[in-house]
Amino acid sequence: MENSTEIKGLGKMKKKLLIAIVLLCAYFIGCSDSDSTSNSVIRGDLARYTVVVVGTAEGMSDSIMEDTYNGLQPLMESNDVRVLFCYKYGTSMSYAGFDPETGEDIMRPFTGKYAKPGQFVTFELTKDTDLKKIAKNSVIAADSSQSLYEPGFLAKVLNYASDSLPAQNYVLLFYGHGEGFHFAYDYPKDKRDLALVKTQLGATAAILPDDWDEDEYVNMYEVRREIEKSTIKHLKAIYFHNCLMGNMESLSEVYSLADYLVASEHSLASDGMIIVDFVKELYKDGDFENTMKSYLDNTKDHWKLEYEKEGMNGDLKVLKSSEFEDLFPIFKKVANRLKVLYKDVDQRNNMKYALNSTYKVEEAERFFVDALDYVQKLAEKTKDDTLTVAAQELQKAFEKLIVKKIETHYNKENDIDSFSLSVVFTSKYNMNLDLQQSARTDFSWGVTNEESYKNTIFHKETGWGDWLNANEFYVDSSEE
Repeated sequence: MENSTEIKGLGKMKKKLLIAIVLLCAYFIGCSDSDSTSNSVIRGDLARYTVVVVGTAEGMSDSIMEDTYNGLQPLMESNDVRVLFCYKYGTSMSYAGFDPETGEDIMRPFTGKYAKPGQFVTFELTKDTDLKKIAKNSVIAADSSQSLYEPGFLAKVLNYASDSLPAQNYVLLFYGHGEGFHFAYDYPKDKRDLALVKTQLGATAAILPDDWDEDEYVNMYEVRREIEKSTIKHLKAIYFHNCLMGNMESLSEVYSLADYLVASEHSLASDGMIIVDFVKELYKDGDFENTMKSYLDNTKDHWKLEYEKEGMNGDLKVLKSSEFEDLFPIFKKVANRLKVLYKDVDQRNNMKYALNSTYKVEEAERFFVDALDYVQKLAEKTKDDTLTVAAQELQKAFEKLIVKKIETHYNKENDIDSFSLSVVFTSKYNMNLDLQQSARTDFSWGVTNEESYKNTIFHKETGWGDWLNANEFYVDSSEE
């Protein structure tokens, strides 16, 4: 990393000073074998929960994170719940879309007021934190060079939380944009063609894109690696305050690292209040599962306002991770059966009709379809006994998996009664494209979409990629 020497030197000079500076020292203390929990018991400052918020967004959206600081601060009356922010500010002008009338890009100005564009701050938020001084006292990088994607960085953040904000339970909350599974961004770095990597730096995957480099992403493989390398290793929850992360392929990579997952299969509309409501609920007595049920009930009315305004469907789910792997054998059964039925002309047409009526979450170079709805529609149209049983099993499995969910149904042209999780659906033609040929990316790692997809735990457990590679239906359900 470009500024590693500067950061380490700063840590040596100011070790044990203000919290943000102490985080820099996590480069050193994170490797300690000391029992931070027992030390914290002696100090008497063991929290019930420590929430680690890691994120970045566009400069035009940074005011939303700052509104979250402001909303949370009055709650921080004790160390019962502690919140550590690790946040990178965006650019002075951010891309906000394309204006078809003028033919020009739409750019929006930076909205942050507590830090400057590109600054990377980290601090524990307390009732006494002077937010106006975080750019001076809590900055770990004065420019945009510090990356969330630096190997070992997230692990060191978690190590610092464990050592300096010790708790009975830890929650890792990602704040930013999300893609769900993406063929190009989610191809593992260690498998990429090194010659291509040298000319195509960046593009690491499907959550937390960097406003300073639109081709920089954190991927789920990296998230798993960093948690496993940290001293925490297993969390009470991983909360994705990101779009499209309620996705089978994405969650399969990390479900085993936390007791609970929080995610949305849709684009997430939020002004940050759902984070404030989350921390507020953690302060109340009760076990985590009941706390989360109460949380969704209490945040729902505010959460749904933006969806109503935009006429959007939406969801936010709490998932019990111990129930997640029960989905795998069902999807494996479905994938195997679909490959057999696809050879029958009549059933092939039935499968096409099923796809036509399936709820589609995201329409890009790969569609996300609602997983339960897809299997139920397949069972309904094919009347196949195996798929009928699988649809029933899948519904029961989702009922066990989903502890609580809130939903909006404002898109009357595309809607179903209830949402599950999304799963990738695409054709074999797209599966066999080189990554560079895929829409929405200029990157090529010398492999096809199929080769990328087959790195996922979801494929390895279910063979879903084999079904996609046999399917000739385009996502719009037409045939080539």
